[in-house]
Amino acid sequence: MDTRCSRLSMAALNHMKNRKSQKAREGLEDFIARCLDGGTSVQIDVVLEMFESMDMEIDEKDLKKMEKLADTDKNIQRAEFVEFARHSCSLRSLLEKQSRSRLGTPRGSRRGSFKIDKAEAAFKALDSDSSGYLEREEFLNFTRSLPPGSRGPLFTSLDRDGNGKIDLEEFRRLFKNTKI
Repeated sequence: MDTRCSRLSMAALNHMKNRKSQKAREGLEDFIARCLDGGTSVQIDVVLEMFESMDMEIDEKDLKKMEKLADTDKNIQRAEFVEFARHSCSLRSLLEKQSRSRLGTPRGSRRGSFKIDKAEAAFKALDSDSSGYLEREEFLNFTRSLPPGSRGPLFTSLDRDGNGKIDLEEFRRLFKNTKI
């Protein structure tokens, strides 16, 4: 069961990583939408105002790159801005800070200053109906990459109380002996 648990734990972490990437893309799209000039250009002044509103300064290199990309009205075409944003450390930091502030992370807390409960994070990501349980169908959908003959027995072995659902504590068994 250790190899199956290890593979399942890694699959859970990959699922979380994919959701994080998707949220980052959505955050960038939201940011760009707020900076558009009503057309297809991003206004540099609006970008700078957003940095100011979050008490942040844009890196000098990033500022120069934006100025280089901008036309005479200080607008950057959306496609060029997206490409710039993918490589901008300043913008990435701003988006992370905005995301943390929306999630209610206390000001002054630093990345890495708390330990992430990976089992809980994976469990919440998989609990599609937010019931507090992984029902058999949710679990089987998640484990579809495992051989069909091992999915049911794995579910049964994790469902310690036999209620047909896996709660967070039962799910933690996947992470218990797996180093991640």
